Amino acid sequence: MRAGEDVARPTLAEGDVKKEKTLQPGHQGWAAKSAYLEAKSKKRHLAYLKILAVEEKKEYPEHEDFHVALPLGDPQCSPVWTAVVQQLEIGEKAKFTLSRKALDYNPEGLAPDDYCSSWEVEMVVHKGLRVLDVEDVNEDFQQLLDIESSGGKERAEDLDNVAVHWRVRRWMPEGTFCIASSRERIAILPGYGLVPIEDQNAPPVQIAVGEGQQEAVEVIAAKVGPGGQGHLYLKSQAMKANRPAGCVIMDVEVVAMDPCRGPGTPGWKGWQNLINEREIGDQWLDEADGRRKQLETFGTLRKSTEDSKGAEAHVAEQVHKFAYNAERRYRRGLKWIEMDKKEDRKIQLEQATLRMRLAKAMSLAHMRFGENPEPAPPAEKAALKEGRQLLAEVLKVSEALNNASVRYECMKMNLQVCIQDEDVVEARKVLAQLQEERPDDEDLKSDNARPGGKANRCGG
Repeated sequence: MRAGEDVARPTLAEGDVKKEKTLQPGHQGWAAKSAYLEAKSKKRHLAYLKILAVEEKKEYPEHEDFHVALPLGDPQCSPVWTAVVQQLEIGEKAKFTLSRKALDYNPEGLAPDDYCSSWEVEMVVHKGLRVLDVEDVNEDFQQLLDIESSGGKERAEDLDNVAVHWRVRRWMPEGTFCIASSRERIAILPGYGLVPIEDQNAPPVQIAVGEGQQEAVEVIAAKVGPGGQGHLYLKSQAMKANRPAGCVIMDVEVVAMDPCRGPGTPGWKGWQNLINEREIGDQWLDEADGRRKQLETFGTLRKSTEDSKGAEAHVAEQVHKFAYNAERRYRRGLKWIEMDKKEDRKIQLEQATLRMRLAKAMSLAHMRFGENPEPAPPAEKAALKEGRQLLAEVLKVSEALNNASVRYECMKMNLQVCIQDEDVVEARKVLAQLQEERPDDEDLKSDNARPGGKANRCGG
């Protein structure tokens, strides 16, 4: 039974797993830790096997350079294989008779499930270890992390830029074949034409830890230092974004990391770093606002249906995720300004800009969507309160600096926050001030007529 079939995991009965004879003696005994086989555990045993379905004369894996990698006690794999491994010594090869009924449970397709009862299984030594002890990231067998080498002492922190090489392999009994790589290039080979290859001289790629664009890569990059390597075994439903579907193994090698974390740290370039941080935040904010507009446009054209709700929820999730990424960038930029302790006009304007964008990012990160959204939760109320406080500070600075453009942008942002905060009185007041200053501003007409009855609430 593979994915898509609703069958209960079998319970082993006496005789379901019978060791017939040893074909090759082992060289070292071992014993599984019972805690690692439980439903909840921070550690798991990962066994590496070579398997032959005798009646079918089919070998797993298909290539001698691969191994069948099976987590012991995995609820999404037949219990037959855990029982088999527990009866083997390291390096031992033995013949087993296995119950076909008990064997026919393989929802993730990680183990052989041929319809035969006679099997030969060898427990192989992998990386010099008998059975790997790996970290179960969420304690549910969905994400298993093997740190091959820890690398240098430095560890990436949130939003750090890290240079890595990565590759994705299939996780299946037939073999762990490479299906994607950061080193992938197209080459012309005689007799084959254009073919994809892995260029070992390819430069590393840059990722920002914590932004969720390549979650599996980020998990490993945060666990090892420069020169370190790790492997993340992912089930089909784990970290599905931006990776091939199905069960995969993500291999990551950390090459280097940017040591710059603000004033006083190596690589700090002052204004250049500050502007770069804000621009990254602006990119995320534009992405979030673009998704928000998609949802609101959709809401004006049609009502949600059962078919569309899933897609709408996905876009709403992107709004929140992208806005949160922007929020963290703006907060870091503001922190750097405070650390740098400079008070010139240019820095004051940049600080005002960061505060305005931060207020918008926070409001988007908590924005509710749909025809009849639930009342605002405490987290949204707290975010909007902080946003309004930030905008009040910006308004004071803009008036002190006599900067009309910053003042106007701040008021427009304040209008949006007031609308979301359902402060009708203040929203009407701000809207009237904006219309008085620039009656021809098309954005005001759009803000005044946003979906959900907000035009009426603001006195439009």
